[in-house]
Amino acid sequence: MTQGFSDPDTLGGTHAFLAVHGWQLVAEHYDDAHDAESTHHSWSMAKSMTHALIGFALAEGAVDLHAPIPVPEWSSPDDLRAKITLEQLLRMVSGLQFVEEYADAGISHTIEMLFGAGKDDVAHYAADKPLEHAPGAFWLYSSGTTNIICRALAKALLGSSFCFCRAREFAKFGLLYLRDGVWDGERGLPQGWVDHARTPTPVVPPEEPMGYGAHWWLNMAGPGSFSANGYNGQYIVLVPQKDLILVRHGVSEDYKDNVRDWLAAVAECF
Repeated sequence: MTQGFSDPDTLGGTHAFLAVHGWQLVAEHYDDAHDAESTHHSWSMAKSMTHALIGFALAEGAVDLHAPIPVPEWSSPDDLRAKITLEQLLRMVSGLQFVEEYADAGISHTIEMLFGAGKDDVAHYAADKPLEHAPGAFWLYSSGTTNIICRALAKALLGSSFCFCRAREFAKFGLLYLRDGVWDGERGLPQGWVDHARTPTPVVPPEEPMGYGAHWWLNMAGPGSFSANGYNGQYIVLVPQKDLILVRHGVSEDYKDNVRDWLAAVAECF
């Protein structure tokens, strides 16, 4: 497992790795610059956390998955975007235009939204984009989609990219989903909400190497696994059939395929 720290030419820089098998923390490693108290940038692992927030709101009857989501930019009666539902947003099939690029070259709606013209109102920036496809007909991964969802929950919440937690805290979040939304004997997420997260979205294109559920990625560590994935190589990988959680943080934008293969190989060790 220490290969993740000793092979930077293949995996980039690993800051933290831990494994939870059953209820036991069975492996925990950090590089020289980080320790158990260090916080790490989630990037898009926050999307999976946003799925949990929707679950809490659903349990309270505060949201309706299949009703059109109230968005001020879509309030005109002839605006076809007004038919977009929360479920379609969670599955990244809203049909809205969005260019999810992370390099500052050419067009990047992600960079412009988070750090450019859209940074003062990220949800407005995303919601103001036109439809390119009928809602529900086309899958497109989009950080803007998550920010539209978060504004519907609370206008001050930014949920696509910016959560900072210790590695063990990310593992605890994974444990909530590995335990079907139950924590310390109490149900936190609605019954079936974890299954909602890992139910495949049908219109994900076949060339996408992983499947996509609802704000969670699928099958990274084999069939039945699901994961929260972040830019630069941040992962919370859940393997229910092995009762296993893997957490990895680092700087590996150019090596993400290798990191995913390494995590899958680690999962095979259990």
